Amino acid sequence: MKTSARNQLYGEIVSIKEGQVNAEVILKLKENTMIVSAITLHSLKELG
Repeated sequence: MKTSARNQLYGEIVSIKEGQVNAEVILKLKENTMIVSAITLHSLKELG
């Protein structure tokens, strides 16, 4: 897994939508802020 202290966010994954090439991941942080991220399917598989 490739990561660093600069890009670690703590929260709950509330949604993962897989497409043909990318996936949309929605992360809910503790102050009810939502972050929507588009990542490759390869990256999704690396996250487990």
